[in-house]
This record gives sequence, structure tokens and C-alpha cells, in this order.
Amino acid sequence: MEKIFHVFVSSTYSDLIDERKKVSEAVAKAGFVAEGMEIFPASSQKQMDFIERVIDRCDYYILIVAGRYGSVSEDGLSYTEKEFRYAKLKGIPVLAFLRGEVDELPQSKTESDAENQLKLDKLVADLKSNALVDFWLNPDELSTKALAALAQARISHEGVGWIRADQAAGLDVLNEVNDLRKENSALKKEVAKNRRPAILDDIPLAGLDEGYEFKYKIKWGSNRQSSDVVSLTWREILAAVGSSYRTASNTSGLSSGLQRAIIRKCDLGNHVSILVDMEDKERILMQMEALGLMTAGTYNLKGGGSAIFHKLTNEGVAIMLRENVVKTSVE
Repeated sequence: MEKIFHVFVSSTYSDLIDERKKVSEAVAKAGFVAEGMEIFPASSQKQMDFIERVIDRCDYYILIVAGRYGSVSEDGLSYTEKEFRYAKLKGIPVLAFLRGEVDELPQSKTESDAENQLKLDKLVADLKSNALVDFWLNPDELSTKALAALAQARISHEGVGWIRADQAAGLDVLNEVNDLRKENSALKKEVAKNRRPAILDDIPLAGLDEGYEFKYKIKWGSNRQSSDVVSLTWREILAAVGSSYRTASNTSGLSSGLQRAIIRKCDLGNHVSILVDMEDKERILMQMEALGLMTAGTYNLKGGGSAIFHKLTNEGVAIMLRENVVKTSVE
């Protein structure tokens, strides 16, 4: 019975779209099944769990590395490196392809963060000592070398492979394949919805621990009011307003959370009313969206018309919970 072998194609996302597409197409034309997650970056443990299940059913693992280390998870490793380490842990043959003459890459496709560059250098060194490695300069050369390496890997490390359902266990296998396809399709839709647009990749966005300074008004009763300025980090803002965005909400969802955060930050007491300009509210929501912590959608209003509403992504929920849960004091 003829076996079908699955190949997981992994790389950083926005800088290697053409290369990964070329390799996946070549792999498919050669009779393999190309697997992979078209995401920037996998942004939740749920998605990482799914990726691991996909890798589990693959026979070979292709890793393409150029000038980027990739999106970093909470443990400090990029999701690309986590995929590689998981494939190595599972004993899946790793075929690594490193971009030659990295110094010739445009700045937009190289690592701008010094710490991430060190991690990339360490990953490359690890690959050279623990995997089959080759070098490439363009997508055509890369796809040719990838197919040659796969052919050699089939000889030296023949994978388990898959057999057509009508040649093996029949309906049970077919049902399992269909379930996996449905799961794959559903998660890809979820990932596409939560993925930050690639056009933002080269913008030096303010991070969660950087401050955002904005004006606010304080009102006492009906007559007294004054203005002042406050600086809150984006992490503080997310922790304060996040619970209002577990379900979709517009700028009104910011009001109570920002009021509590400003009162606490400025020690204003509880008998005041805080007003924040609409411009700053809109900018806060746009920043959260750009950071991949919220998604935006258009909703029809009951009275007619439509409006933009925002909602936390899985990563946004995770960070918001981390900032607000009660930590144990027991050592």
C-alpha cells in the first residue's frame, strides 16, 4: 500500500512568505502533504497545542531560517524555535535551511532587537550541531534543496506515513481525518482573525511596559472641575479595562476601568469623576489592536447604522488575567 508522508514547513512569518510558499508547493508537487501554520505569530497556548498535534502526525520537519528570530512567547523563546525543539523532542527528522549571506538582506528582514539577535545566533548554532543543514540564497534554490533533502531523508529515516482510508481501516480512519481537517480549518480562521497585520511588522510599537501620557478632567459634584495629565503603561491600561472587553465593546468600555486606574495612580480618592478625551480612548483601542491584544469588528446597531467594537484576543485575555489574579502568599 502506498504511503503518504506529511512534512511540516516552519519559519518566521512576514519575512519568509514567498520562501515558505515555494517550498510548500514543491513539497506538494512531489507527492508529500505540506503542513504548517500561516500565522504571525502563534499567539496562545491553545494554538501552540494544536501546532504540536500537527507536528505529531508529520514525518519530516523543514525549518527555514533567515534574518529574523520571530515573535517571542512568555518563556522567552520564539514560536518558531519552540516548534523546532518540539519536533526534535519527538524524534522527527529536522531539515534546516539557513539563509546564506544574511548581511545582504534588507534591514526590514533582519533582527533589530539585540537580545533577539543573540537568540537567533544561538538557534543557528544549535541547528548546525543538531540537524541536517544546508544554505540558500533565493526561493528557487531553497525549494530545490528542500526536495533533495527530503528524498535523502526518506531513504535514511523513512517516516511512518499515512495510508489511504480505503486501503486501511476504512470509515474510522476517514472520520478521524475529517475531524482533523475541521479542527485545522476552525483554528486557521481563529488565527487569521487574531493575527496582527503584517504591515505593522516594521513599526517600532510601544511595548506593554512603556508609558502613554494623556490628559484627563476631574469633576467634583456638578460645578468644580480641573484638568491634569497622567502616564499609564499599556500593561496597566490593559489590566484596568480588559474585563470590559471579554465581550465586544466600544470606547464606552474604557470609562470605568480608566477612572479606577487614574484614581489609584494619582491617589485622588473615590468621590470624583474622571473624563478622558475621545481621541485618547480611540488611540488606546488602536494600540491594543496593533499589539495583537484586541481585534476590531463592525456591529450593526439596534437603532440603525453600525459601529466599531473591540474584543480581547486570547493573548489579551491571558495577559489581563495574569495582571489581575490573586497570587498565593504561601511559599
